[in-house]
Amino acid sequence: MLRWLGVRRSPWLVAAIAVAAIAATRARAADKKPDKKATAALLKAAKEGSVAGVTNAIAGRADLTACDEDGNTPLALAAAGGHLEAVQALLTAGLDVNKADSYGVSPVMEAALGGHLAVVKALIAAKADLAGEDHRGRNALLHAARGGSGPVVQELLAAGLSPSSADGEAQTALHLAARDGQLEVVKGLLAAKADVNARDQRTSATPLMNAASGGHIEVAKELLAARANLALKNKDGQTASDVAADFNHPEVADLLKAAARAKPTPKPTSPAPPKKTPPKPTP
Repeated sequence: MLRWLGVRRSPWLVAAIAVAAIAATRARAADKKPDKKATAALLKAAKEGSVAGVTNAIAGRADLTACDEDGNTPLALAAAGGHLEAVQALLTAGLDVNKADSYGVSPVMEAALGGHLAVVKALIAAKADLAGEDHRGRNALLHAARGGSGPVVQELLAAGLSPSSADGEAQTALHLAARDGQLEVVKGLLAAKADVNARDQRTSATPLMNAASGGHIEVAKELLAARANLALKNKDGQTASDVAADFNHPEVADLLKAAARAKPTPKPTSPAPPKKTPPKPTP
């Protein structure tokens, strides 16, 4: 019908029509208990991103507060899969945008980890709590750093999250991105002035040490360009080059050793004033 009328189809319009179609049914069924089959169907449809399945399950009196065995809500399942239209339909139906799973992971964290930019934007617009943390103390930015999506990281930074966000062990977003070799994310965090020499609590590792342990040479180069301190040592007394050698990454170890040997170019100084020639004694 929308196409016949020449109306442009949008995800929000689809969601609005779907919710409007089930509103009357829900009103009539308000005094009835949730249907178990419809609830199971809702969880399945949300995970698969089926807007029709979500609509039918809600109309069939699905329990909108239901979760799967890991505590994931239908909204979290749709967000994790990057299913924008399903996410919008569930938000319009009134699901809690901040309800976390058994590990404290919220829908926006799921979307951030999966690199689903459009879903992250929709959840932010729905007032997702970006400052919220999972049971490890990680906010959405740290999940995005692990996921490796530069655009999602930029979106979260623009929304107000600190580039130096850290978890309960003082691992920053830069630590996680460096460890996993997420070059685009590392560049974005460094541009946002993340602390290149931050130390974690457990081992006193720096982002450069994390990059070294994983053999991520391009990440190591970016960190060196940002003036990572090569002299810092972890709790085992190892520098970043020692860590690279210990994890059998000789190319990274050689790079770091060469950088440590290189002396910084001295800053130019003002030329010394010319010496005055003493006047010749007159005879």
